[in-house]
Amino acid sequence: MNSVSLYELRKSQTISLKDQIMTPDNPKYHSSSVPCLPTHPKQRERVYRAIVGSTLLLCLLAGAVWSYKGPEFGKAGKMGEAADDVPHDFHPEIERQAGILADESHPQPLKGTKLSDERLIDGNSVQYFLENIERKSKNLQKGDLRLNPNARCPDSAFPKKGPNGEPPTIFLTTSTTKFMRMKKRFNFSHSFWDSKSSYPVWYFHENTWDNYNNRKPLRESEVPNTSCFLDVFDSTEGLLSLLTTKDSVIDELYKIPYILSLADTIMDGKALIRKVAAMAHAAHQLPDGAMMIWVDVDTKIIKPFDKKFYDFAYGRDVSYMAEVICARSKEMKTARSVGDIPQWCRDYKIETGVFAIKVGPETRNFLKKGLMWYNGPMLQLARDCFLGNPTIRPPECEIGWIRHNIGLNDVFVLNLLMHAAYPRKQGFFSYSKTLCNIEELRERVLGHCPPCHHFNDPQVEEKAHLVSSFLIEEYVEHYHDHTGIMAALHSDVEFKDVKKSDKTKDRSMKPPPEFLRLIHTHLDPRPACDDSRSRKDCFHTIKCGGDETLSTPTGDTPIPVDLY
Repeated sequence: MNSVSLYELRKSQTISLKDQIMTPDNPKYHSSSVPCLPTHPKQRERVYRAIVGSTLLLCLLAGAVWSYKGPEFGKAGKMGEAADDVPHDFHPEIERQAGILADESHPQPLKGTKLSDERLIDGNSVQYFLENIERKSKNLQKGDLRLNPNARCPDSAFPKKGPNGEPPTIFLTTSTTKFMRMKKRFNFSHSFWDSKSSYPVWYFHENTWDNYNNRKPLRESEVPNTSCFLDVFDSTEGLLSLLTTKDSVIDELYKIPYILSLADTIMDGKALIRKVAAMAHAAHQLPDGAMMIWVDVDTKIIKPFDKKFYDFAYGRDVSYMAEVICARSKEMKTARSVGDIPQWCRDYKIETGVFAIKVGPETRNFLKKGLMWYNGPMLQLARDCFLGNPTIRPPECEIGWIRHNIGLNDVFVLNLLMHAAYPRKQGFFSYSKTLCNIEELRERVLGHCPPCHHFNDPQVEEKAHLVSSFLIEEYVEHYHDHTGIMAALHSDVEFKDVKKSDKTKDRSMKPPPEFLRLIHTHLDPRPACDDSRSRKDCFHTIKCGGDETLSTPTGDTPIPVDLY
């Protein structure tokens, strides 16, 4: 049969208009009548097929548009909900090993999109990005983390004002039972209990964890000079479940390539979340205006805090030890806030061995937010930035201080939020007696180093400067004696040879096989202070030692992440 157009077919063989009027009194009316269709059965079948084929094609096209646009398409007010995960061609082998696909429910601008300096300085746009990550991550959470108001220190443990009006102050720390008993055998040498505190000491133990792992719990009498002896797992409801549930959001994070870790034998986030939980809970117990000084257990008290210390720390929400690559720059010498740090130096690291917090609504919210980032948001951020199609990756993933803080060690979680201006008033402790007191060394070393008070511009009022006018070691010394979870941030040898002293056998702490197979991707590319791979013209990445074409750009823009 010769082919004929649908138009010609309709023109020659369609039912008349009168016959198409489908009413009961029409003699040609019957229930199967369809307007504008041929009467011959074979011709009718052809048209049916054409109509069905066209309808299917339109449905497929509509489905493709829906998949691309995500769930927001056609659903007002639902931004940030997750769409079904779909595979892409980015790092297929790594994605196969990781077993996780990206959530791309919200299409983003192309990779390499530039962000204005203002977006980085005031943090507002980045705050919106991180808050959107938090909203999207709700679908990932398998339980809640809640601070328990019924777990409280005794009234006698709460601090009072000092004799000269100094704010109420406490020391806060936590450790494993194993660490405490090991230090006790050596009379607590090189530990926090090597000296006596002038302030109440709040110690968060891990007896619930010991009981779960069939170990003898710690007795309060085994911890000297402690005012508050509280179980960190009692302080935060849902913590034990998060750390022991198979395939939790923490376990899933360690399957993703390029997330950073400072341990190679355990999931360091499962250890350091306890530190953040203790700080968050303590801050919610203490009154506004109290000073909470977190100290790692490998620290030693040198002397009580004085007016010089409080003038600096009490004028800020948080004060901590930073590691910058621009300590000798003009901008750092006159900096009054983190917003004054040069753009090329904005991707600095932090050390939380001594962390001073002025308790108030803003710092309580900051610490609680830090705790909640362990339960989904960091996993969501890692998926958005490291998995899936790079052409629709959020442009914020190209910001160095976001990219290099995707991990669950507390130094990454807290640093990420503080970079985004949670909280706003921050200060850097000057530290490292060796570096700051030897001028020749101070002027020579490269990498991420402590900002020394010697660099401060004398024209800037002492307590107004970003960097303290004193060394924190005048009050508290941090030993870094390789007995904690993190023994070394970097080494000049390969990452696989960096050994950590904590070799826990707790099954739920062991990293998944995907982490071990991709262990080379979890190394922080930012060099430590005086890293031998740094050169005079290249000191921002550990790749400087192996690539002589690399140099550190020191202009008015952030260092691109592809230079790391």
